[in-house]
Amino acid sequence: MEVSGGFFVFLRNISNIPMTLRDFLNSEELKMNWLDKLNKSYPVVYSTESISRNLKYMRLGKEKNIRPSRFRRAYIIVVLLPVAYVWVWLLKLLLEYHDLFPILLGAFLFITFMIWFVSRHSFLNRKYVYTIRINSEAICIRHHTFYWTDITETYIMNKYEGRSKGDNSYLLIFKKDGTVEKFDLHMFSFSDIKLAGVIEHYKALQGLK
Repeated sequence: MEVSGGFFVFLRNISNIPMTLRDFLNSEELKMNWLDKLNKSYPVVYSTESISRNLKYMRLGKEKNIRPSRFRRAYIIVVLLPVAYVWVWLLKLLLEYHDLFPILLGAFLFITFMIWFVSRHSFLNRKYVYTIRINSEAICIRHHTFYWTDITETYIMNKYEGRSKGDNSYLLIFKKDGTVEKFDLHMFSFSDIKLAGVIEHYKALQGLK
């Protein structure tokens, strides 16, 4: 279903969309578990062109750098600090009180799991920590540069991913060689509409200097 210059696609309605996008969505469906399907948590894909807005209020120079949210980093640190303190305290008790070893070990392993789980879904996981640099020539993410001349389309995918991540977004870059680059925006507070607007702004400037 085409909407205002771009695609707004539910996974089950993919008969009239480009083959590369159809293949990608099929691969996303294979990753869904039974609970996702029961809750109808199908990915929704928007082309950046279809959801971009005029960004006159933003100062866009020769290049725009978009980084993970500092607030989310601070929030996670505030959550982890007392948990880390409890972890150290339990470790000390484990070494001193052997008669309570089974109980203390269970508590210690539970706190360890909590720290691992939060770390896995936060800025401590390099998967979520990177800078998006966008200019009139390319989109640069991590050590990769994707030139506009090599890109066929850019999309934003929304997907519900449980309590750990909630409604999460991804930046999708479809390239002319048929490959797709997928970047998780979990740690970014920059809205999908703003990101789409920035992408379309610099995409329109390609070749103009």
